[in-house]
Amino acid sequence: MNFAQDQQKLKWQNDLHRREQVAKAIDFYNNQQEQYTLEYMKLIYSEKAFKKLKKYLTCDSLTKSIIDDMSIMFQNGISIQTDNEAVNEFLQEVIADTQFQHLLLKVNRLVNLTHKVAIVPFYSALNDKFSFDIITGDKCFIQQNLNFPTEADIIYYTVNPLTDSPQVSRQLNIYVRWTRETMDKVEINSEGNVTNIIESNQNPYLKYNMLPFVWFYDDLNIDTFWSECGNFLIKDNLDINRLLTNLALMAEYQTFSTLVTTGIDTPVPLYVGPQFHINLSRKSYSTSDIQPDAKYITPEAKINEVWQIICDKAVKCAKRMGLSAQAYTTRASAESYNSGYQLKLSKIDIINKNILQQPLYIQAIEKLIKVLLITSNIYKHTHFDVDNLDIRINLYKPQIELSPAEVEQVRALKISNGTWSPIRSLMEDYPDLSYEEAKELYSDIQEENRLAMAKNPFAEFNVPEE
Repeated sequence: MNFAQDQQKLKWQNDLHRREQVAKAIDFYNNQQEQYTLEYMKLIYSEKAFKKLKKYLTCDSLTKSIIDDMSIMFQNGISIQTDNEAVNEFLQEVIADTQFQHLLLKVNRLVNLTHKVAIVPFYSALNDKFSFDIITGDKCFIQQNLNFPTEADIIYYTVNPLTDSPQVSRQLNIYVRWTRETMDKVEINSEGNVTNIIESNQNPYLKYNMLPFVWFYDDLNIDTFWSECGNFLIKDNLDINRLLTNLALMAEYQTFSTLVTTGIDTPVPLYVGPQFHINLSRKSYSTSDIQPDAKYITPEAKINEVWQIICDKAVKCAKRMGLSAQAYTTRASAESYNSGYQLKLSKIDIINKNILQQPLYIQAIEKLIKVLLITSNIYKHTHFDVDNLDIRINLYKPQIELSPAEVEQVRALKISNGTWSPIRSLMEDYPDLSYEEAKELYSDIQEENRLAMAKNPFAEFNVPEE
């Protein structure tokens, strides 16, 4: 018995399971949940019940809704500046070409979904453009550094599958392998071992002793590279899908009356109008003197109760993720938001979480900028001095926007408290106005209001005092 070999197989199987879970989470975010839900329900229900339920399969976009609501890190944008004007011009061009703000928004969502993703900058000589590739945990595996287990010495990731090119096929076991010295294309067997080196090249970043992977994550690990945190969101989404499917079946039975026949031994189902039929044959009774009978019934399914269970489960899941309970329920308006202040209070946990994670993102973005500049030095032969470059990154704090009506309510409250004025409101609404211009505009508005009141026919009459 080879203990070391068995341990390697076990670790490889564990890593395959990790990748499967990441792929599953991404599928749920993309609302590709049907097959997972069917497999989950098949484990729970009998074959007969499963066949009936799968016709009413219903899936909910809970995962996408919660992840999108959590991902407000780049809600108000980002500012990147350096002390080098040439670098600034280069960065602005790349940021515009690559839609960098949208890239970071997607990375934020994927990090909240899977805990850790990588960005790799690429340069295409064909169109003289830079691009960024997002590598999720389902597409890659790593070999840890012996001294620093939170860092990767070797990174394997799958070759671009060209999903939208049906005429192009590929082997699923072909990976690109990055080390600090080489960049190879290799073939991996079912046990995780390299069986063939298809193509071998020198690592273009050898001079810089680096791998061009910049990792974004939501928490610091102690002795592991991949996050050890699971994602209960997917499990909750699965169970809500199961409950919604049951609810759809219940609604179907409740909507249409069901034909019930008694004492009829025919094996042929009778459908006269309704979709469903229950037959209580003579064989179901101890005596045979049952008179044949037929009638319609409307089952009293506990639809409202089941719906409330589904809502409560979604609310509990949202609250565990730091989101507002009210955003995930359709109950009475008494539980809905009637002011931006309440909305902000309900999301304060998720806002604080994003603020606490900002240093992690700023550090990763700074490294990404440096790797981008190094990539330009390698492929475009620029001479950016990365080591002595001062990079200033400003990540604006996420905020909750108020509606116009809510803004006026807040202003009225502050005016009544003596901490605001109508002139300041005008200056806030019209930023181009100076203080004197705002005062003049306020005087004009007051005069117009007086003229309007003077035209009121009832203004001429004095109401006598009692």
